[in-house]
Amino acid sequence: MKRAEALQPLSHQHHNSLMACLLLKKGIARQASQSTLNDFLSKFYREDIEPHFEAEEKHLFPLLDQMKPSYGKILRSDHTLLRALAPRFLNHFASFDYLASFVTLLETHIRFEERLVFNFVQEHLSPIAEADLEKKLSALRAKRCTDYPIKFWE
Repeated sequence: MKRAEALQPLSHQHHNSLMACLLLKKGIARQASQSTLNDFLSKFYREDIEPHFEAEEKHLFPLLDQMKPSYGKILRSDHTLLRALAPRFLNHFASFDYLASFVTLLETHIRFEERLVFNFVQEHLSPIAEADLEKKLSALRAKRCTDYPIKFWE
């Protein structure tokens, strides 16, 4: 299913986050420097994940509360869990196993949003609500996670 224009900025960010997860998996498999992996994820979390969460919470969650509250509840719970796990790598104390667990949780969260939540939203969103959401999210941009200066995944 083609993604609705209103949701494309969030989907583009999801794509970039999935790419970051793939890079982290490669770095873990190659036993790259844990410090480098922690730094990469910390930077990505601050610059991409957290602003993405904030945009969803501000603009998408109110729609979900009206349309399908159970989805909003799941996404809030996921955001809370992922935020609770962040201090470990933000303070550069995350092991390979911890990083791998975070990556798995983040991937699962993203795939749930893309496959279920976004499909539901675009099927049930009124044209007026879709236009409003598109306007609110139009400024969002996905950064390229591959711009990180240390190519630990190679």
